[in-house]
Amino acid sequence: MSSGSFAMPEAFQGIKVIDIDTHLTEPPDLWTSQVPAASRDRVPYVKRIGAVDHWFYRDTPLGFGGGAAITVIGRDREKFRGTVTLDNYDQVDESTLDAKARLKIMDDLNIWGEVVFPNVAGFGAGAVARTIPEADRNLCIALYNDGVAQWASGANGRLRPQALVPFWNIKAAAKEIERAHGLGLRGVTATSAPEAWGNGLPDYGDPAWDPFWEACSSCEMPISFHIASGAMPREIGAWKSFGLDPARTAQGAKATRGTRQMAPVAVSATVGIMLSSHIMINIIYSGLLDRWPKLKFISVESGLGWMPFFLELAEYQFDEMTYGDRWGLKRRPRGYFRDHFYVSWWFEDFGPTKGIAEVGVKNILFETDFPHPTCLYPDPLAHAAKVLAYLPYEDRKAIMQDNAAALWQIPTN
Repeated sequence: MSSGSFAMPEAFQGIKVIDIDTHLTEPPDLWTSQVPAASRDRVPYVKRIGAVDHWFYRDTPLGFGGGAAITVIGRDREKFRGTVTLDNYDQVDESTLDAKARLKIMDDLNIWGEVVFPNVAGFGAGAVARTIPEADRNLCIALYNDGVAQWASGANGRLRPQALVPFWNIKAAAKEIERAHGLGLRGVTATSAPEAWGNGLPDYGDPAWDPFWEACSSCEMPISFHIASGAMPREIGAWKSFGLDPARTAQGAKATRGTRQMAPVAVSATVGIMLSSHIMINIIYSGLLDRWPKLKFISVESGLGWMPFFLELAEYQFDEMTYGDRWGLKRRPRGYFRDHFYVSWWFEDFGPTKGIAEVGVKNILFETDFPHPTCLYPDPLAHAAKVLAYLPYEDRKAIMQDNAAALWQIPTN
């Protein structure tokens, strides 16, 4: 299905809709165009093998495998289902990688602003950390931030790419946050579990991370934890048996290896949403927010419907486990969540219709996940308008515009 222009739904008239989870399909020359020829072996590049484009660092594959950098929006704005990404850059729509084309499709879809995350680099720089030696990692992170700052420079604040950080070196990460802020970037996308990478890093509650939090706080850079930005524990990943011949699993002609390849993606996406509770509850209980009261965190692509249960559970465990000293915390879990956390939603019915009162209008953001397989497309606002229609106008405006505009300093006048 392809996209043209759509009328703004009546429920959102007068609202500058901000989509807080979109992705840049990194242009093939994002890194190589920024270094001299003699240094191109230090940065990622694209090589076509047969009809498929592949990202490499030297001879090592980078990212999520073959194909353009995770997009299912093809030429003429057609969405292709049943695949993680299109095979090569000749097939993808310009709006996935070109800033002017992105602004054009945003206008046609009634999206005013976008927060933009990486693809091939990893949602929290994980692909860089897994693949590239430390001697070149920091260069690749800096070049990514330089490249996306330039990419968005003509958008008058409507495009807000999120900065990557070299989390494997905490002091370097803090310096890169300050440098990225100077480039005009207004947020950070970080791994949700630095301690899981096996390189001796402590978790975020350790005072070793103080320079990182100080940089985020002083620069007023909100920190996004996108699903799949940590390390997926092997025990809760997709089963290997999804790769078996369907005939062996009694599915026969009803499924093929080609169609079943998307099942592990669906498993990982579902489990990844629930893993977001790990970073949120640890931060809430850690005391970190008493020490750094200006920090703001966004749980990206993690949904809304399960959050009332999460908050109720956090309160219950707090009462049952803290006894008299309350672990030295100054507030209850809901108080920390209210002042420091935001969650995003896109496809749901239950969450927006039943959960907003419990979670809080001021803590909810809208996303589409463009141009990924699960993105709301081609008419991204139709569903949102339907499920939010019962809310007062000011609440709709907060969820669809004001909360995000304040977080990422997106102009709306």
